[in-house]
Amino acid sequence: MILAPDFFGHPATGNFSSRIFFPDNPSIGIIGFLFVAYSFLRIFRKKEIAFWAFFVIYPTLLMLGTPLGQALRLLPIPALSLVTPIKMIWVVAFSLSVLAGIGMDVVSELIRKDWSWRFFSPMVIVWEIIFLVWIAGFLIPAGEQIRVAQRNLFLPTLFLATGSGFIAISLFLPKFWPFIASLIIGLSGTELVHQGIKYNPFINKGLVFPQTEIFKRICEKGDTWRAMIVHPELLPVNSNIPYRISMIDGYASMYDGRYGRLVRLANATLPIREIGGYPRIVFQTEYNSPIIDLLNVRWVLSLSELKNPKLKLVAREGQTALYENINAGPKVFLARQFYVEKNDLTIAQKMLEIDLSKEVVLEEHPNLMAIAEDKSLSEGKAEIIAYQPGKVIVKTQTSTAGILVLTDTYDSGWKAFVGRKATKVFRADYDLRAVEVPAGEHEVEFVYDPLSFKIGLGISLLTVSSLLIGAFLFRIKNLNLVGGLRQREH
Repeated sequence: MILAPDFFGHPATGNFSSRIFFPDNPSIGIIGFLFVAYSFLRIFRKKEIAFWAFFVIYPTLLMLGTPLGQALRLLPIPALSLVTPIKMIWVVAFSLSVLAGIGMDVVSELIRKDWSWRFFSPMVIVWEIIFLVWIAGFLIPAGEQIRVAQRNLFLPTLFLATGSGFIAISLFLPKFWPFIASLIIGLSGTELVHQGIKYNPFINKGLVFPQTEIFKRICEKGDTWRAMIVHPELLPVNSNIPYRISMIDGYASMYDGRYGRLVRLANATLPIREIGGYPRIVFQTEYNSPIIDLLNVRWVLSLSELKNPKLKLVAREGQTALYENINAGPKVFLARQFYVEKNDLTIAQKMLEIDLSKEVVLEEHPNLMAIAEDKSLSEGKAEIIAYQPGKVIVKTQTSTAGILVLTDTYDSGWKAFVGRKATKVFRADYDLRAVEVPAGEHEVEFVYDPLSFKIGLGISLLTVSSLLIGAFLFRIKNLNLVGGLRQREH
């Protein structure tokens, strides 16, 4: 699959037949693989080649399900069990790319020294491999799959032939090697784009995500409401994203799984002895819980009739029925009373005891403790005036200081500002957000500004700057070296 990624078909076209998981294919293209073969001509001269070769071979052994890989996956070490095998694919692809770059330097060196037998040996080896792959394609039992394999070998063979031709021409036209190398890089990029483009939609979006009347009705009411389904076949996981419909379902949090446990509280009853969660995918069918109302779930889709006083049938399309939850809470509200609990179990216990539409459970003591000794607050108004994925603006009006609750998930990357003054974002109701607001009319702005993004941006800028400075210094050094040689010749 490294040489011909589509040899076993492609999952996007529905004809993939291999037992190897398709994303486990660390392909850099057959042209890149050709230059990897050239890099091994200098494996005994350049220690870095052995270094990068190790990071190709070792992760590959893990991904192939060897005893070593199985043992690492069974160890209770999150870093190892998470990254093996599929998460290490980027290590293999990156290492192969580095070796291909070294291989291009080796080709440049061979062109200058005109070592013909070494020049063509890697090319012959790669051609022999692709020839064996062609033979394997003809040995597949007759049927549709043999035609798929043979058809998907044509382009890799064509790219290999074109790349080999460019390399052979450069041997006879060494002065044009920089130009020819640029053509080879462009050809390799074309090959990789062709491989990757199959993952993109190649049919009309409306055929995969049709605009039904029910979805239109949900979207017309705005994007500050959530929806849920009680039958998994109604909407596959995360397929609500193209419709821009917020749901309580989807892949579980990659951090601590608190959101999944919050949703799971909808199934809990008093007294609570433990808090369950979701191992990977959040899917909730219990719609009668106040937790669901807290998460402002206004829409419930079902394939069967639901009889509940808080659900109102508003539309039916085919076998799908759309119900409106008349008890759904708003996206933002000012709490009438607050409680402070620091233990997850007691937080969950308290949430099932109080009125979640008016009260909130915090994990830290707010500054309001000095004002509201009995933990009760005055009424107020809160209205969303702007709602975007990374930015929410809320207008508040209250006679005394209060606590504004936003029923979106909490994350340390969220910052809050009252006016232009930064304020603390509290974790509320197990995994939601809350801030203190002073008396009067104010605009509260939530902005997603994680420290990890700033660190990543800084590392990227530093890396680019280092590469540019290194390339400049390398260029200056080479110019001085060439100048010195010319003076000696004269």
